[in-house]
Amino acid sequence: MDKTIHVGVIGGSANNQWASSTHIPALQRLPKFKITAIGTTRMESAEKSASQFGVPHAFADSNELAHDPDVDMVIASVKVPGHYDAVMATLNAGKHVYCEWPLGLNTSQAIEMNNLATAKKVHHAVGLQARQSPEVNFVKDLVAEGYIGKVLSCHMKVFTTAKGGTTNEASKYLLNHSNGANLLTINAGHAIDALCYAVGDFKELSATIANQIKQAKVQETGEIIEKTTADQILINGILKSGATVSIHVQGGVSYRTGVSLEIYGTEGVIVLYIMLSFNGGI
Repeated sequence: MDKTIHVGVIGGSANNQWASSTHIPALQRLPKFKITAIGTTRMESAEKSASQFGVPHAFADSNELAHDPDVDMVIASVKVPGHYDAVMATLNAGKHVYCEWPLGLNTSQAIEMNNLATAKKVHHAVGLQARQSPEVNFVKDLVAEGYIGKVLSCHMKVFTTAKGGTTNEASKYLLNHSNGANLLTINAGHAIDALCYAVGDFKELSATIANQIKQAKVQETGEIIEKTTADQILINGILKSGATVSIHVQGGVSYRTGVSLEIYGTEGVIVLYIMLSFNGGI
């Protein structure tokens, strides 16, 4: 018998541009899902957001939300430094979990979360949303059906105005490498996943990253902060299919933004261009 899945959203504040404009509206339109809990860092905002969305429970503690008997699964939609605590609380409560990308601050955190999810035998997913893009799926289908013959090479360019020499107050944490949310993990991570999803995984690769812009100006205050994250990422490699790949991801570009992907085959070429969303995803 079909069961309604009760969902708790950690980072479900009405002021959260991501959860409130994507996950929550989508879940409200899906008959098999019901949002039963909203979690934020402050009870006042949690209660206000829960009331606004018509959700019965509000929490200021992710562990309490995860253990609520009226929650079957949890969406972790907080900033990357908060992913680990939210996901681990959910897994330890034995609940299913969907976490935004990137999963953790580093590889060791991601491995630990994955191992616990496997041990708990729960459903778990990471939000690499390019896989839901109609355009990316169209390209994937064209490649799979041999529309351009055998794929020989792929060239990807990713340009964003963010993560360079200027930032706003809300985004300045993205320029601190220790926070795990940067050009490599966000922009490059989403774009490379889209490429591999469409044409196949890497067999081998080499990569270079560089931080050429050492400081950034905060727009609201004029404060100059140190920038410890890369603004140039270059990757060359070979896919398991034998196709060669080159990728250039660049931050702080003022004249263009977006992702361009050129796929060359024995019978033709596919060119895809996607504008970047506000948070740097696809």
